[in-house]
Amino acid sequence: MATPSLRQQTSFEGIIDPSAHDRFEQIMTHFDAPNTSPSSPRPEYSHVKLIRCTYNYALTLEAKGNLLRAFFKAVHLPLDQPIDMMDPAFEARLRQDIYDYADFLFNNFFLPMRASGPTPQSSNCSCQSQTEDTDRRDPTLRELCLERDKNRCIISGAFNLDEAERRYKEHPNSPCDDDGRPLTSCREFHFLEAAHVLPHSLVQEGKPDPLKKTALDILKMLGTIECTELDRPRNVITLTYSMHRFFSNFDVFLQPGQSPYEYRIGSYLHPVIRRNFSIPSTKTIYQHGGIEAPSSRLLEIHAAIAHILEHSGAGRYIDKILRDLDEVGIRADGSTELGRLVEARLQGWPLGVRNG
Repeated sequence: MATPSLRQQTSFEGIIDPSAHDRFEQIMTHFDAPNTSPSSPRPEYSHVKLIRCTYNYALTLEAKGNLLRAFFKAVHLPLDQPIDMMDPAFEARLRQDIYDYADFLFNNFFLPMRASGPTPQSSNCSCQSQTEDTDRRDPTLRELCLERDKNRCIISGAFNLDEAERRYKEHPNSPCDDDGRPLTSCREFHFLEAAHVLPHSLVQEGKPDPLKKTALDILKMLGTIECTELDRPRNVITLTYSMHRFFSNFDVFLQPGQSPYEYRIGSYLHPVIRRNFSIPSTKTIYQHGGIEAPSSRLLEIHAAIAHILEHSGAGRYIDKILRDLDEVGIRADGSTELGRLVEARLQGWPLGVRNG
């Protein structure tokens, strides 16, 4: 499994006891083995892989240090002492602590991050209107990003249908795109939306929200993040409606390429679906002198979340929960896993409504 390259620092020195990394790997390797799986049924994702992938995909050593400190505190172990896995009682307690910590990460971060994206259609749900929430909340932000991205989806390259219509009316014989090329050369026209790289719902507006602070603290286990940058053009990209859904669901992501502003477009879509949408393998993001470009760091964090959801099985498990919600509803006896969603909704996450 490929992991991001660590930046700036190359050693844990000054951040955390380097032996903590080795101890963490020892624990993860031990409990990731098939013969250490608990006998009782567990939810359908790998708790150990969720924690391990979060660590592996952290972008900086500082972020890794944040996770190590939180992990050892959660499992009630010191950072600098040997671990004896030969004690059955100790092993059982540690396993339970690991599962509890994975559930903490899942319930407070990964579940709401994925579930607050577009959900399966239900009779009283219009996902099209839901995903336009960013546009309604801040039309100026949308207009800035359309100008910066030259009225094109930064993934598919489709041109803004609204703008194409306007230009054809004003210049019926010679409408051009933002680079002066004839619009007749454009292969695709679509309605475009402003999509947040990381959800705007993480922004704390007004009274401090301890639950959002928890999510932000978990986010800082992946990379450096400031809450104030989540509602700026650096955290917004222009996408078609379909690409917005894929991107918000962490099925499509962008990772730094070989040159500045070049990105590799990765996805966990089925190859047939990817071909149907003609998703290119690389894309260069336009630079605009007066409007900040999408943040490569925020895009890397988004991609890291996509990898964690995929490799741990958490993404598929969340999708199953959402399908159950759409098809079955919440059972009166609470016997489904939907209680996780209920709890997240009560905590203020806008599940079923993607805020960019």
